[in-house]
Amino acid sequence: MKSSRITIKDIARIAEVVPSTVSAVLNGKEKSARISSALSDKIK
Repeated sequence: MKSSRITIKDIARIAEVVPSTVSAVLNGKEKSARISSALSDKIK
């Protein structure tokens, strides 16, 4: 049985955003990418 990893694409699909938004949040670039704190919290 192969263990599956959670990917940025998986998180993006669940949060209903694009993968680049998830990447920006995970890398601490919310301010420069103009991502709201509510959306950032949803992704985290």
